[in-house]
Amino acid sequence: MFEMEERFYYPKDFVETNTGNKVNKKTILCGSQQILLSGKSILEQDSVIRADLAAVRIGKFFVLGRGAVLKPSYKTLNKPAVNTQSGATGLNFMYSSMNIGEYVFVNENSFVQASMIGNHVYIGQNCVVSRGVIIRDCVSIADNTYVPPDTVIPPFAVFAGNIGKQIGELPDCMSDLMEEFSTAYYTKLIPIRS
Repeated sequence: MFEMEERFYYPKDFVETNTGNKVNKKTILCGSQQILLSGKSILEQDSVIRADLAAVRIGKFFVLGRGAVLKPSYKTLNKPAVNTQSGATGLNFMYSSMNIGEYVFVNENSFVQASMIGNHVYIGQNCVVSRGVIIRDCVSIADNTYVPPDTVIPPFAVFAGNIGKQIGELPDCMSDLMEEFSTAYYTKLIPIRS
């Protein structure tokens, strides 16, 4: 494994919680009362979590990169919605909670609307993970990948492309590598003391 370089930040730019979460003050947290961060997670500048739609539960050592968006998944219901005043009909849909495991890294400018993300998952830059997607444990999604709705990505899969498909398999040590990577990413983010 490679040696990760130290990255420095100004403490005034982040809020650090009692459980060690580091949240950039320019992060957009909609419905913050419905966000559960287990600890030692990093939410970078300009990232967004849309918990105003449904609860978002996140395991420890999670990273949400700059400009990345987490939005709960939704499903359409069979019965159309009817506006009682105007009589107009429209689609009726319901958002469901988003569950994310431990040691998950979502890189810059990715849009994630998965129903579930397992442990030890890496999502590259500029990815779109559509609604209803289930990502099992130990998965790597390459940069610029589009994962279509309702896809189930099996454990130890390497997923890539537009439209994304499995192009390979990860080694059995993926969980150890992601734990080492995530822990190093967290510990190498160091406050500048003046």
